[in-house]
Amino acid sequence: MAIAIKSPEVAQLAIATGDLYTCPSLTTAAVVVKLVNTDTVPRAVNLFRLNSAGTATRIIDVDYNLEAGREVTVGPVFVVAAGKIRGNAAAATVVDVTLSVLERT
Repeated sequence: MAIAIKSPEVAQLAIATGDLYTCPSLTTAAVVVKLVNTDTVPRAVNLFRLNSAGTATRIIDVDYNLEAGREVTVGPVFVVAAGKIRGNAAAATVVDVTLSVLERT
């Protein structure tokens, strides 16, 4: 058994839902997601966890209202091998994303 601490580089949420983190094969992970709204107006954000079969479940309220200049931390969210963390925002390039990941193989 090996444990690795990672901080994958993900810059900002896009309007279209996209992958923020994909758990490697034969690995499980605990992921903490930090979102920061750098805009001057509130923005709706969405975060999902996909299991290895591709079924999505929300890990934050639908269209979570992230106030201007504020941050929210979500997690830890547990992800199985081949599972993913995905997200989107109401506007591109205004919600910064930081991931902290603890992987166990």
